[in-house]
Amino acid sequence: MTTFASSPRLSTSYGAARAEMERGISQVARAAQSIAKGEINPRNATDLAEGQRTMEANAQILQNSNEKIGTLLNISV
Repeated sequence: MTTFASSPRLSTSYGAARAEMERGISQVARAAQSIAKGEINPRNATDLAEGQRTMEANAQILQNSNEKIGTLLNISV
């Protein structure tokens, strides 16, 4: 039986997506703090948008991984 822990592709994509999600969250937080301090410049705006897109894309990867895990669990039951 294949489990999440023994499936390298699922665990690798899940771990990478989680790390990128955390990077996106940090990027948004830094940009928001700069904007809150009054440091309004184009770089902060682009960092904010880029961080949001990073989080959205990796949230989709995590959702797909969860669906694949669910499918594996349903098949093995």
